[in-house]
Amino acid sequence: MRPTKTCDSMDYEIVSAQQQHIIFAYGQSTTNIGYHGPNNRGNAVVTLYPAPANSTVGIQKAKALKAVKQLAATSNLNTVSIQFPNVTVPSTLTSYLCVHFELPSDQKYHVVQYEGIITTNVVHHMIMYGCTGKPSSFGDLYECSSMTAACSQFTLAWVPGAGTILFPAQAGFAIGTGVNAIRYFALQIHYNNQDNLSNLIDSSGMKIYYTTVLRPNDIGILTLGNEEIKIPANSSNFTSTTWNICPASCTKQFPQNLTVISNGFHMHTLGFNITTKQIRNGQEIATLGDRNYYNFL
Repeated sequence: MRPTKTCDSMDYEIVSAQQQHIIFAYGQSTTNIGYHGPNNRGNAVVTLYPAPANSTVGIQKAKALKAVKQLAATSNLNTVSIQFPNVTVPSTLTSYLCVHFELPSDQKYHVVQYEGIITTNVVHHMIMYGCTGKPSSFGDLYECSSMTAACSQFTLAWVPGAGTILFPAQAGFAIGTGVNAIRYFALQIHYNNQDNLSNLIDSSGMKIYYTTVLRPNDIGILTLGNEEIKIPANSSNFTSTTWNICPASCTKQFPQNLTVISNGFHMHTLGFNITTKQIRNGQEIATLGDRNYYNFL
């Protein structure tokens, strides 16, 4: 067993309670080391070193699991599966497809956890975008490399290695009707068809766990970042000198204090590393998350 930090410049530290990208390959024999072949390799985002059970993160996760089990035991936990109709995955390397759908809307509900339903190995990621109004159609697939303004509110996301996403016991994501609730969505799936296969049929999607037992807090998404980063042509390496800051003049407008429950990043094909920091009175008080070794694939 290797140490989590080897002090080897060619090795990466395994960080507790943090998702990390790994590339793996394994031989086709249990007795001989040999070439892995095209089917025995891949990449994933995994938590190699989970938080200890007695840590703050571990305790909060245990409470969240207990809360969901209590809902299930009292028949207050409902599920709905949102999946693509059987679709032939485009044979191009990269493609984005969407479908509109409606979640239960007779009242306000809280989503307490969700997970991916994966039927092929070319799903790069999935995102549910909230819509501001009722879409013109439901169930029809359309190309969506760029989301329309009507359905562009980032909500729930899934990536390989994420497993089941569990929300804290004191908060849920609001769907349906009522304050902060979203009724209509577009499910976007990004396919990464590296071998340009033309005969793949996919019906992936998400399984949503929701309840009528509302929690004290609603979960929201705060998006940070500068969309106008201008990378000079023919640059092999570039670091932005423009800080992507949500300043005090912005955070003072929050109606109440916010509790950060998770942190995600989005860099597409050009990013190598990224960090989100929390600054108070000019001093960093917390690193909310970082990705030191990022690969879009």
